[in-house]
Amino acid sequence: MSETETNPKVQNFKPAKTDDTRKCIVSQDVFEKTAMLRFVVSPDKLITPDVKNNLPGRGAWVTADRKMVEQAVDKGAFNRAFKQKVKPMEGLTDIIESLLKKAVFDGLSLCRKSGDLQMGHLKAEESILSGRTRIYVVANDAGTDTRKKLTAKMRTIAEKKGKKCYIIDHFSSAELIKCLGQEKVIHVAIKTGPLAMSLLAKIEKWDRYNGKQNMIKIIGE
Repeated sequence: MSETETNPKVQNFKPAKTDDTRKCIVSQDVFEKTAMLRFVVSPDKLITPDVKNNLPGRGAWVTADRKMVEQAVDKGAFNRAFKQKVKPMEGLTDIIESLLKKAVFDGLSLCRKSGDLQMGHLKAEESILSGRTRIYVVANDAGTDTRKKLTAKMRTIAEKKGKKCYIIDHFSSAELIKCLGQEKVIHVAIKTGPLAMSLLAKIEKWDRYNGKQNMIKIIGE
């Protein structure tokens, strides 16, 4: 695969479990939970998104797609799923987008706190060359020279190790600075591990919801 190719199912980065599938209440299709959104009903009968999948009560699952959520509301799918008359929170679809974006930045922050994340051109390059890194996050307003250099090194490591590597350019440098608490953040390398897998799945879901699937660039197999 070339660096311009994308990964249609990032959740495959983590082996699927047989009990990790759910049926969409709109399409009736069955997908991995990582590709879906869970909803519960609040005490005042409001449809409430459960992005972390940990709110109590009966849950209803919808494909992680803004238009699919709109259809669930318009076609009464939530009423049928919860077997009662319910109503959406005001601005429900925008609230979901904000929650999904927050989950992504929370995932990045957790990688930093765990020590799995290296910031800066030189530290990112060192981590990539060590073979421990399979995720390269680069600000979408970064210059092209260093980006091309680190991307080429990722390609070399991917070919040498026979592993897939991922390039994420969803965020501006200002967003990365705010999330990671540094004065300047352009290049970030994240070590392979459970937190990296979780971050990929969160970004994939955020993209999918906004109708921008396959935005994570992949290098390797």
